[in-house]
Amino acid sequence: MPCPLACPVIGYAHKPARSAPGRPEIPDPLSEPPSNVLSCRRVIDRFSIGFKGFVAMAKRVQVVLSEDVLSLGKDGDLVEVAPGYARNFLVPLGKAVPVTAAVLRQVEHRRAKEAERQAALKAEAIAFRTALDTIGRFTVKKQTGGDDVLFGTVTNGDVAEAIEAATKKELDRRDISVPEIHRTGTYKVQVKLHPEVTAEVNLEVVSH
Repeated sequence: MPCPLACPVIGYAHKPARSAPGRPEIPDPLSEPPSNVLSCRRVIDRFSIGFKGFVAMAKRVQVVLSEDVLSLGKDGDLVEVAPGYARNFLVPLGKAVPVTAAVLRQVEHRRAKEAERQAALKAEAIAFRTALDTIGRFTVKKQTGGDDVLFGTVTNGDVAEAIEAATKKELDRRDISVPEIHRTGTYKVQVKLHPEVTAEVNLEVVSH
């Protein structure tokens, strides 16, 4: 019975090896089919098991992002993705590069530099918080009516202008949290200077 190994697995008939002229014939281990179908099936089963194992190993691959990718990571991040996603989308479009030893060294270097930058930003924020504490109080002038009731209210923009006037440092108004203020008096205001550093300043609201 002919061996079914040639068709299902390899896809073409096996060609026996030929020896060079004048040299003895080289025995070809595949030139003779297995003695029975069972031995062929064992060979096919071994091949199938190995192929399935290879596919299982390649379910995820690592790449380094070359730019921010929504729901995946930021530029420079080491991420794991499906092989097809990396091969057909991320790498061809320049959004990621395959992982190599050189790329991993670059990633570590960038992480170290970013850690240094973040540490410097945090130290700067702490120093500025100390400066705000030293100043102690900031004043906002507003028009008032009877019983010291304000015409309008105090906004984060008012607070930002008061701090900037005293420190010469520009702040993002969105980082300033102001309570509801409708009367003159002294209030506490939160100013976020860094993701890990928040200052609490005293705000005095006076009649203009």
